[in-house]
Amino acid sequence: MTDQWDSRLTAEYNSGIAEETSPTGEFNYVLVTPWKVTGSLAAIIKQYGFISVDYEWQDFSSAYYNFNRGASTEDREYQEAQNQNISNKYTGAGTVRVGGELALDIFRVRAGYGLAMTPFKSGMAHSGFDNARSSYSAGFGFMEDNFSLDLGFRHSQFKSFEQPYTVGGSDVPGAEFTTKANHFLLTFGFKF
Repeated sequence: MTDQWDSRLTAEYNSGIAEETSPTGEFNYVLVTPWKVTGSLAAIIKQYGFISVDYEWQDFSSAYYNFNRGASTEDREYQEAQNQNISNKYTGAGTVRVGGELALDIFRVRAGYGLAMTPFKSGMAHSGFDNARSSYSAGFGFMEDNFSLDLGFRHSQFKSFEQPYTVGGSDVPGAEFTTKANHFLLTFGFKF
């Protein structure tokens, strides 16, 4: 990854406008994201539909930064501190998704549920706001020989805590967020 930055300060005085610009800075580094593994099972129930289950395991503690060899001693110390923070704060977490579809002649009815467990080690997340996520979905449609129409809905929610900075090593007040989202998807398909 490459981060580039500069800053500009403009001040307006009675005697005129003053402007200062910093030199452009650039920093190259590598961010290795967590590995994950997924397993899936599905059962087809003759012409009536199917049921499926997915399980995914992701080790969030395996993420790390790698600043380049030319990094200063101070940058390498910062890299090690960030990697230690990741290792101390995060753990592996699972996600399970269960769903099914019922086929009734040309009509299709679907439902599903998903749960993503918290990526934080015990005691690291703000109480009750640990980023565990749940979602519910449903859909209805019909399928003819050469066209289909489908309407799907998904509701998801999670709670998180944001504390953007510290002052003098002390925590500042944070914000508790409860995020809920609803998504609708209308799909029309045809064969030709």
